[in-house]
Amino acid sequence: MKPSSEIRNATSIGQGSQQQGLPPWVLLHIPYDSMVIPAEIRSQFHLNDEMLAQELYRMTDHATRPLFAPLTMNQNVICSSVSRLVVDVERFADDTHEPMAARGMGAVYVRTAGDLALRHPLLTAVNFYRVVDRVMFSGATSCRR
Repeated sequence: MKPSSEIRNATSIGQGSQQQGLPPWVLLHIPYDSMVIPAEIRSQFHLNDEMLAQELYRMTDHATRPLFAPLTMNQNVICSSVSRLVVDVERFADDTHEPMAARGMGAVYVRTAGDLALRHPLLTAVNFYRVVDRVMFSGATSCRR
């Protein structure tokens, strides 16, 4: 599995766009444009392929990369390599600190946007933190595409 956050020179996204004068220390964070669910994670989901595809479509920010493309010519961009349905990189890793965990949408979603069961409960805290750690933290300091 690729690291969760890819930091790369954004010229690959913004080729041909005009530089907008953002300072070089500005990072652009585009967390929800991935539709990737790794094969080894797919079995955790209750939904059939059609329902999962609908939920994936509903929960993905499809236009964020094109929207930010003119700004990304000389900027670093941070993107999640997996869908927020796998791990939401914008949530607190510890669900006791995450208000949306009460709705089944903490760092690891267990409910859909329509409040249906999304995935099988992660059986132990170890499994939960294994998923969160693999996506949110592995290689986060030196990720490159």
